[in-house]
Amino acid sequence: MNQKKISLIALTLLIISAVDSNRNLPAAAVFGSPLVFFFLFSAVFFLFPASLVSAELSAAFPEKGGIYHWVRVAFGEKTALCAIWMQWIMTMVWYPTILSFLAGTGAYLFDPDLMNSKVYMVLCISGIFWVLTLVNVFGIHVSARLNGIFCATGTVIPMIFLIGLGFYWVGSGEPLAVSFAPGAIFSGLGELDTWTALEAVMVSFTGMELSGVHACHVRDPQRNFPRAMLFAGFFILGTMMLGSLMIAVVVPQDHINLAGGLMQVFARFFEAFHLQPLIFFMSLLIVIGSLGGIINWIISPAKGLLHAAEFGYLPPYFAQINRKGGQPAS
Repeated sequence: MNQKKISLIALTLLIISAVDSNRNLPAAAVFGSPLVFFFLFSAVFFLFPASLVSAELSAAFPEKGGIYHWVRVAFGEKTALCAIWMQWIMTMVWYPTILSFLAGTGAYLFDPDLMNSKVYMVLCISGIFWVLTLVNVFGIHVSARLNGIFCATGTVIPMIFLIGLGFYWVGSGEPLAVSFAPGAIFSGLGELDTWTALEAVMVSFTGMELSGVHACHVRDPQRNFPRAMLFAGFFILGTMMLGSLMIAVVVPQDHINLAGGLMQVFARFFEAFHLQPLIFFMSLLIVIGSLGGIINWIISPAKGLLHAAEFGYLPPYFAQINRKGGQPAS
């Protein structure tokens, strides 16, 4: 079956969309200046090691990649089945969270009070999930193309825009809500509660390994996977750290109310710049970016289960693919 190969740019955007997200920024911003230390610490001990391992394994096993194949080669098929099952079942818990966030953010496009409507939330969550599932039925080349568009418009552009506004705020001499002094960056590290920030940051970096399952669909994987992981890793670290820091710089810590929702934090951010009308467009872009991330998280673990079915560890029905290389939605 001759299929189009995923390019370096498309692969990089696949990785970025699986990890990078605007919705993680306020949760990190609430920690203030110390978040710089925690982002760098997490990058050195988690993000880049995970990226290097994923890149090496994807380049070493280009015929079939991903968690199932890597674990199967190292520890055997039963352990591999357990590993891919754990990855897939984890997403079953995650979907309601991200889809609820997406439905709630989408409500800002029409009426914020819709977030309190159970009918709206159920219909929106179910509808989004099934539409994106059907998108993946058309094969990885369609998913990758849509993911690239959604990631570029809904993740990359908003991140760069927010960081640019933050640097403008700092450069214009406006008051800063946090201090950049070394003492402030390392303040509170002796307190146990402060280290909860490390967990939040590390969790926000998960997903670098997802794209490995598409190794056989990547153009020149031995060369492009390491490069894509490197580009994506630095972009993810830079945008998430600087994006969180710029929110912390502009919005005082006592105004970063996570219970109030992501868009309320961004509303305060744009209010500081007298750009309130942009909150609608930010809501739209965040919805688009989140859709790209969900596409990736739907297809990648399912692809891993497909590999398990091909080796006979699931009923033959689950090993079926259509003429576009996608898996049946059922």
